[in-house]
Amino acid sequence: MSIKNSALLAAFTLTTLVAAPAFAAPTPRPTPAAVSQADAPRASKSAKLDADAARYAKRDSKAKKQKDYQGGSVLVIGISTGAAIIALIIVLLLL
Repeated sequence: MSIKNSALLAAFTLTTLVAAPAFAAPTPRPTPAAVSQADAPRASKSAKLDADAARYAKRDSKAKKQKDYQGGSVLVIGISTGAAIIALIIVLLLL
């Protein structure tokens, strides 16, 4: 086995060992009393979210140039992907 293969195997094994317990851990079920106590803050959060949505809708209706906005998402994604590929190639060449 080459050094490159053993390094990749070690990285994969380490990642699996670190991530596996988080996925395998059972989630605790809330008791009925905890559920009823948790509903009160949700109601106030819902009212705040509704108020925020109304405020944002009002602000969005006033925005004149919003229809013409063209974000730079293609450029950002392209540059980020290119940088990630170059970094990966450099790491693989150094192994």
